[in-house]
Amino acid sequence: MIYLYAITEKLDRPLEALRGLDCAPLAYLRQNGLGAVVSVVETPTVAPTPRRLWQHEQVVEALMTRTTVVPARFSTVFADEATVLGTLADLHEQLEGDLERVRGCVELGLRVLRVAEPPCGEAEKDGLPCPDLLASEKNGHTFEIARRAAVLQREAMRRRDESLGEMLDRVLRDLSVDHVAEVEQGGSILMKASYLVEQRRLREMQQAVYRLMKTHRHLHFLCTGPWPPYHFVRPIEPEPVG
Repeated sequence: MIYLYAITEKLDRPLEALRGLDCAPLAYLRQNGLGAVVSVVETPTVAPTPRRLWQHEQVVEALMTRTTVVPARFSTVFADEATVLGTLADLHEQLEGDLERVRGCVELGLRVLRVAEPPCGEAEKDGLPCPDLLASEKNGHTFEIARRAAVLQREAMRRRDESLGEMLDRVLRDLSVDHVAEVEQGGSILMKASYLVEQRRLREMQQAVYRLMKTHRHLHFLCTGPWPPYHFVRPIEPEPVG
């Protein structure tokens, strides 16, 4: 069986120095201007051990330094080489489009974490009831007041989070080619996002994240990458291998 790491354009350097899963040698299958970087595996399902996950990522990242890549998800396995070549032929237009889309770009990941709520006075300015008020409304006829205040607080926090997440994303997406972002409701994570960034603007993007971090000290920013552009290419789905 054949394990797929990535689809590329023509490689100008050999793959002998690279090794794949379980240190297997890599091969390069060519089909009409496209190439598939693969290795042989024994089973149709590859267990996602930390070592294998890292080996997969090492191959894709090494390829990314040499050429444009459409990275495959971990454990993308085909029955044989003929099936891989058939997939390259069937998806030729899609793969060429994805390669063109991510050419010269890398992916940056971003997690924005809530590490502290704004002070009570700041919350009241935004229309949020102070938590101390809610603590004092404990029983009797004040219960309904406290319940309504809590509902209003949750709604105000939801609107605040959506507005803040949209503002953060707007600053960063203007520096990117494409993006996917999601604002979380509640919990420790405010926003999860991925940005497709031209390599020439990578430092500019990282500096923008740093400025946001300095401006919003009640948030914690985790910016990772550069990564292969997993979120900006369409998945390659092989037929199930029985």
